[in-house]
Amino acid sequence: PNYAKQKKKAPSAPAVLELMSVDYMRTPVRVGNIGRFLNIPAEWSEGIDTHNDKIPAIFIVNAQIPHNWKTTLFVDVSDGPCYGLVMVYRVTQRTAAALADLDSAPPAVKLFAEYCMQVGDAPAASEYTADPAGTKS
Repeated sequence: PNYAKQKKKAPSAPAVLELMSVDYMRTPVRVGNIGRFLNIPAEWSEGIDTHNDKIPAIFIVNAQIPHNWKTTLFVDVSDGPCYGLVMVYRVTQRTAAALADLDSAPPAVKLFAEYCMQVGDAPAASEYTADPAGTKS
């Protein structure tokens, strides 16, 4: 729907992901690859086949905000205390079924698949961020 043009509201398409948990925390340094520290129940991803190794059944968003804001361009603020908002999502059964045939999948599912496949080729986030537990792989 294009509300600006058609002046008609319509319900949104079904959600691609289902929110499973939210955590808010303060950490002494930035934490990359937060998933390695989470205890995600196996049943959250049971029975979900995304039909592609690069598209995970569980999708984690880790938003980090620095605790100490620096107001100068000459101070490195790439690490230090921060607040983190970690949201864990799982692919819905409807999305998993749509991923079996991307040619006929809804646009939102195609976009999610494209994002996952492009990010899947990128180096692991842990290569770029601090590792407070010393478990960087």
